[in-house]
Amino acid sequence: MQKEMNRFVFLKRIVPAAILVVAGVVSSTPTRGQAEAAETARLDLGFDTEQPGHEVVMPLMLDLPEGVNVSTVISAITFPTDLLSFDEFSAGLSAQAAGAEVSVVEKPDDQDPENTILTVTVSTPQEGAIPSGMVADLVFTISEDAPIEQTILLGNAVSALTTDDPPRPVDPIMGKEGEILVSATSPVFACFFYMH
Repeated sequence: MQKEMNRFVFLKRIVPAAILVVAGVVSSTPTRGQAEAAETARLDLGFDTEQPGHEVVMPLMLDLPEGVNVSTVISAITFPTDLLSFDEFSAGLSAQAAGAEVSVVEKPDDQDPENTILTVTVSTPQEGAIPSGMVADLVFTISEDAPIEQTILLGNAVSALTTDDPPRPVDPIMGKEGEILVSATSPVFACFFYMH
């Protein structure tokens, strides 16, 4: 049972990343609008779906245009406290490749007491650079009382610093909100190889 659970958690972490990679390859022929977007640094939250009371894994993905090198990225994630609780985090492959340190600070939202703010900071040692890719995995638990078929939005205010000495803010940089769909049933991941 534990082996099956580990395999399920592994699939929940790998499958979304694989989908994002494939989506990036499929859409790699840029139109004019896409070319302009490709010149903007991005720090995006992903998507997951699960039943109330279950864990979801939210990837934090860094996408840098050519010639932009960053030493630090920061995502301030806002989420509704009554629908989600933060459990744990782990460094993503890009952060690991750079030898970056990932830290997370959780605090109440002073502007809105119904929300919590999770500040994720990924930073490298001096003169290091973080490559594009997954920088962190964030694990949340959906409340038992969360309404079915509701999409929970996670706000994502982002910033980054260059590898220059002294570091400069990256401008422009954008961040996509995270989305968690509260489902009546757990998602089923079929093995790609058995589908052929």
